[in-house]
Amino acid sequence: MTRARRRIRARTALGVAGALLACAGGSGPSDRSGFPVPRAEAEFKTLSRYLVAFHETYPGDEELFRRWALPYGPLDLEVRRGNHDEANQLRNLWLGTSARTFQIGDPASLGNQFHCGEPCVSRRESDLREKLPKLRELVDAFRPLARVDLLASWGDADDYRVNDLFRIKARERAASASEEMGFVPSGSWQPVEAADAYVRSFGGDPDAIRAVLAALRELGVAAVVREPAGVIRVVGTGIGDNESGLLFLPEGAAGYAAQQKLPDGREIRFVLRFASDVQFYESS
Repeated sequence: MTRARRRIRARTALGVAGALLACAGGSGPSDRSGFPVPRAEAEFKTLSRYLVAFHETYPGDEELFRRWALPYGPLDLEVRRGNHDEANQLRNLWLGTSARTFQIGDPASLGNQFHCGEPCVSRRESDLREKLPKLRELVDAFRPLARVDLLASWGDADDYRVNDLFRIKARERAASASEEMGFVPSGSWQPVEAADAYVRSFGGDPDAIRAVLAALRELGVAAVVREPAGVIRVVGTGIGDNESGLLFLPEGAAGYAAQQKLPDGREIRFVLRFASDVQFYESS
């Protein structure tokens, strides 16, 4: 690819992001740029370059976009070094930026489509309740995995995420968190030649991980996440910080509370006990 072609591609992606930033609005008198979280602006622009290839390859592919925008998928954004308000604003801005890049309708409607009223909540609740025995087996298989805090799948048979190792369209790379905001992905990647060797390098068991990933796909859930104090979170589905899932709780753990604001940008909208050790939740 010529240098001129590379410059055109970069300008295209940044132009898409810039259009979103221009509409984002200011967050206070000190924010002269109009960016909602000023300290994150430079890293957000760097991250936006990650979308260049997607803009050219998958325009208008809404089915792929919705799978990749599942929690912990290729188009989700973690903000590991922000407070609730910062993470919430940045994750929603990123969702809109990604949707515009994919040329997916009205980005502002994506969260509203997820939170489509009581019938949608009931459908997701019923789905997870029906799967609960199998999800317990999945959690039991995940819990002993050494140094594995996250496994995710977004519906492509050969794609997955293990901690910060992503396999996307047969390409394996490890994401590096950004310095200021802890963005993952951040636009900074380390190539991985052999995923099994990479997993073994941090003490993981590739075969055991593959078995849990296969169970995720079979059950049609997005991710399983190790939380503090022995809690395991199973993310059923979602988009951005809009999630539906289950918490598997150790004895005595309280779980989430309605209206609780979490550091990753989620706000808990609804909770329901399935059992003494299992809580259904929905977030926005």
